Amino acid sequence: MIESTKTRYSDEFFFYKNDYIIGNSLRYYGEYSQVELDFLLEVLNSECVVFDVGANIGYHTTAFASKAKKVYAFEPNPHNFSMLQKNTANLKNVELINAAVGDHNGTTKIGDFDPEVSTDNFGMMKCGEEGVDVPLVRLDTLPFDGPDVIKIDVEGYEYAVIKGCEKMLETRRPMFYYEAHETKELKEIYEFLNQYGYNFYWSFVRNFNPNNFKKVENNIFGGTMLISIVAWPGHLGFLPLQPVLGPTDHFSRFFKKVEPPAEENK
Repeated sequence: MIESTKTRYSDEFFFYKNDYIIGNSLRYYGEYSQVELDFLLEVLNSECVVFDVGANIGYHTTAFASKAKKVYAFEPNPHNFSMLQKNTANLKNVELINAAVGDHNGTTKIGDFDPEVSTDNFGMMKCGEEGVDVPLVRLDTLPFDGPDVIKIDVEGYEYAVIKGCEKMLETRRPMFYYEAHETKELKEIYEFLNQYGYNFYWSFVRNFNPNNFKKVENNIFGGTMLISIVAWPGHLGFLPLQPVLGPTDHFSRFFKKVEPPAEENK
């Protein structure tokens, strides 16, 4: 079942009623992962090109389109792509690509879902051996304008997407923003991009934003958050963010419990 609401970037934005994370965030707050977007929009200007890889139903895409020159939005799942089309229908600077993204061109399978059945997150559709057949594209073989920012949300396949930018990286240094809590290949991504002179930073974004669009004070998400990494071109300087300390650094170090000191025997 589909609902719609007003958001920061759309007078009518469509979403799945049964999607607990994205759907509820849009319903109650009129936004999703807004603190993340606030950062990303700060680095954009009217001449920038954005690749939105794993666009889902298009909230990030509509935000990028509000500021960037051009947005290429990639979404393989047929249900999400249909919703993405609805949500970007009036945006002249958005081009949609119904395909998965990886390190080669071909085909793959993407997980699917029933929109009538409730689930935590309809965006958590993974590439693999089960699901529906979809095209698979390598970014640096596409005839598009070179990107300034590549946002990647592909449920653990971030490294394959980034490896598919190897030729592009010889001539351009886009900023990468990729999810870190699903991928098992953070070390490999770090080592791959490090050879091109990137600096790396942690990004922690809570699902609840107290300054949300609808000014709702009730927090339905508790302390849950999204964890991502910013790969920032070294020639642009440094960012005032928590740096990734090396290829084996892991976000778990920020969440280790500190045991209270034992009481001395009296």
